[in-house]
Amino acid sequence: TGAPVAGASVGGATTGADGTATVGPFATRGPQAFKASKPGTIRSNILGVCVSDGADGFCNSAVPGQPAPPPAPAAGCVTTGDDGRCGTPDERPALGAITSVKEKQRFPRGEGPRTLAGTVDEKGSGVAKVRLRLTRSDRQFRGRDRRRKYCFTFDDRAERLELMSRCGASRGSWFEVGDKAEWSYLLPSRLPRGRYVLDVETTDRAGNVDRKLQRTRNRVVFNVG
Repeated sequence: TGAPVAGASVGGATTGADGTATVGPFATRGPQAFKASKPGTIRSNILGVCVSDGADGFCNSAVPGQPAPPPAPAAGCVTTGDDGRCGTPDERPALGAITSVKEKQRFPRGEGPRTLAGTVDEKGSGVAKVRLRLTRSDRQFRGRDRRRKYCFTFDDRAERLELMSRCGASRGSWFEVGDKAEWSYLLPSRLPRGRYVLDVETTDRAGNVDRKLQRTRNRVVFNVG
């Protein structure tokens, strides 16, 4: 989203509440490469930074008494060797994330979400398919002092929550929502009362599938009512 991220590791430092970190000192001058990481988040791209005191010949700086260095060449292609960049094979799955609903979010009855949305971090071969799975469970009174748990899965063809014979998010039905890096799906109406599990599965054009479900990223559990 572009919002500051606190608690991320970068260059041996940790970002503060404003999303910034101070790194260094450096054993060598010249080009340095950094990546930010934080559990439960999508990996960042590599950021190149050049280290110089401004008069040491590094980073296209001039040394006093010497001719100015030629212009620096354009930055080379950066790759991990398996991400599909720079002509390398794409062996990394495109990581999907849910952005419209937060983990453990609680909606008042009658104000359940209607739009499901998220993103895919894919800069290699491109996004081929995004699938969602939405399941609901709810306990209702049936008879005197008895409550029974009912479970449902969303059926995109019928455009409604269908009753399941057995409970469990893994028994729900998947449905496809397109091939865009920024995806969204409009439900026919606001979700009714219940406990929900929303999963997203992504496939890139190289055939890599992101099947590992991680809470807060591509699996979100929330409640309505």
